[in-house]
Amino acid sequence: MLELDQALFSSVNGWQLPDWLDYVLIQWRNQKVWIPLYLLMAFLLIRSFKKKGFLIIIFAMVVAGFSDFTNSQLIKKSIERPRPCHESSNIQNLDLKIHCGSGYSFPSSHASNHMSLALFIYLVVGKMKRKWTLWLFPWAVLVGIAQVYAGVHYPLDILGGFIWGSMVAYAFFKIYEKVLEGLK
Repeated sequence: MLELDQALFSSVNGWQLPDWLDYVLIQWRNQKVWIPLYLLMAFLLIRSFKKKGFLIIIFAMVVAGFSDFTNSQLIKKSIERPRPCHESSNIQNLDLKIHCGSGYSFPSSHASNHMSLALFIYLVVGKMKRKWTLWLFPWAVLVGIAQVYAGVHYPLDILGGFIWGSMVAYAFFKIYEKVLEGLK
């Protein structure tokens, strides 16, 4: 399984993309690039759901924070899988496109946090606002792919992050439903 993971990593990390697409994919994983998206999402939630929109935003922030904290401080530190950029001797032709980072690799916090936000918001408003929630999953998946392409995560790190983020989102969605019932 780990050999397949390394082979997939080398394949994605070795993509030869045009300069503009290389730039876009590297920037895609940068949290600061997504600030306008987060602000647009908040605006749409408040405009569409009024007071309930504020509750959704608060929950979404807690979901992302919980996902990040548990992933970075508990899971990664328990598993201690090195990043591919720290194992460059095991990986042929590593193309590190960004700063490697000092933390562990499994699971990816970027993947976990983005998937937790995507799934939570989709579960809360997806049926009512499908037009502006379906893009959330391709967004999260592309963030994950960008992490592998940049050379800082293995594909299994991304998959693990997506699974953890989905579990966190679903758990908080159930809590959100209970809170809504209590407010009625």
